[in-house]
Amino acid sequence: YWMAGLNENAGRFFFFLITVMVFGFMALAFSQFLAAAFAAPDTAGLVFSATLSTFSMAAGFLIPRREIPVFMRWAYWISFSRYVQE
Repeated sequence: YWMAGLNENAGRFFFFLITVMVFGFMALAFSQFLAAAFAAPDTAGLVFSATLSTFSMAAGFLIPRREIPVFMRWAYWISFSRYVQE
C-alpha cells in the first residue's frame, strides 16, 4: 500500500483494507451463487470467469466509461469491482 505511494494516513489504509475484503466477500458470494445455480463445477467456473472479466473490463479503468460500447454500458453500473476500485 505505502510502496505504491498511496495516502499514509492509517484511517485511509484500513478503509482500503476493508474495501478489498468486502470485494473478496462479494466475489465469494457470487461464486457460491453460481456453484448453486449450475450443476457442473466446470460450467460455474467458466461463467464466473467470464462474468468477472466482463465486470473488470467494464469498471471504467481498463476502458474509460465513454468508450465502452453502448450495448455493454449496463455492465459499468452493476460491476461490483467498479465500486471497490473508486
